[in-house]
Amino acid sequence: MNKNVALKYRVIQNYKQYNQYCEILESLLEENKQTIQIEDEIDLLTVLIEKYDDEQTTQSALDPVQLLYSFMADQNMNASDLSKKLDVGKSYLSEILNYKKSFPKEIIRRLATLFNVKQEAFNREYLLRTQKITNPGKTKHASNKSHTYSVNEKMIHKNVQEEKEVYAIKKSKQKVKAKVKAKI
Repeated sequence: MNKNVALKYRVIQNYKQYNQYCEILESLLEENKQTIQIEDEIDLLTVLIEKYDDEQTTQSALDPVQLLYSFMADQNMNASDLSKKLDVGKSYLSEILNYKKSFPKEIIRRLATLFNVKQEAFNREYLLRTQKITNPGKTKHASNKSHTYSVNEKMIHKNVQEEKEVYAIKKSKQKVKAKVKAKI
């Protein structure tokens, strides 16, 4: 057994490698001549991509407010700019950004469109300052108890890139799966 054999593909370690493998897979799927070797390569790349995707989507994600802050920072947008783009009042948006109100469904739709992500990115449970747990679009006040905590700015931006990669991965995976299904 030769120990110096270099592997063509390895377990995916980062988003850059993930994108490279997705591009390779897409080009293999588009080839007119499918050999056994190409089919094996397609199978292997599909397994590696799905494994990475599963690992990334199970990681803890930013809550919707943190995610919104990260998108705002990436686009050098302040709350005033965002309130104009969403066509909502500054004070109303401030209550959302300060964990006092949950995202209403219409705002979730507008945010998803504005930042080109799925609505699920903003439609997740998270803690509010005056409530125990909220489900966006529904208001449930906690009885006689309030949960208060401060939002640490560093925490808000801590895993921003990873969170965006998770959503990009989901989109890429859907595109690759559609191409795989189309070939079958």
